[in-house]
Amino acid sequence: MAGLISDIFLKTFDYIKSSLKTSQAKRNAIFDKNSRVFSEGKVINLQETKSSIKIGKFARIRGEILCFPHGGNIAVGDWFYIGPNSLIWSSDKKGIIIGDRVLVSSDVSIFDNNSHPLDKEERFKQTQEIFNKGHPKNIKTIESAPIIIEDDVWICRGATIMKGIHIGKGAIIGTNAIILSDVSDGSIILPGVIHKKDLN
Repeated sequence: MAGLISDIFLKTFDYIKSSLKTSQAKRNAIFDKNSRVFSEGKVINLQETKSSIKIGKFARIRGEILCFPHGGNIAVGDWFYIGPNSLIWSSDKKGIIIGDRVLVSSDVSIFDNNSHPLDKEERFKQTQEIFNKGHPKNIKTIESAPIIIEDDVWICRGATIMKGIHIGKGAIIGTNAIILSDVSDGSIILPGVIHKKDLN
């Protein structure tokens, strides 16, 4: 009996926490009423306008979706899922566009930018500003390029999608794959593969 009461309490607590997270997400993004942020999920918009993050219908968010203050746009389609510990971070002007029915498993990283400057002095300067004031609103030394993920893509656990990538419709990205070049429609990238264009 005590276990049942404990289970009911935990589920109720999780539901309340999820409702609060969903309400917060609606303040930070254009968010469909049928979509939901779970207790471990986050929608973080460091910009002044919530239109830089758009969430489609029936989305389920257990990972983190983030736009930086110096730029970024994220738009996800209907029936989108992002699993725990996955990150979608944008600072590119054109940002990250994700189609309908896309599944992003756990521990996936999708970044349209390098996050930090390549130059060591600029990188340290940015780090100091983050520590002292938060993420800077004006920074031009971080490389970025848009990402497009088409409808019906499945990105398996631990995969990494780098800036400037286009993933075609229905593609499957295997566990722990690293995507450094475009993926055509219906392709299956094997687990652990580094997918890049032939340099020859």
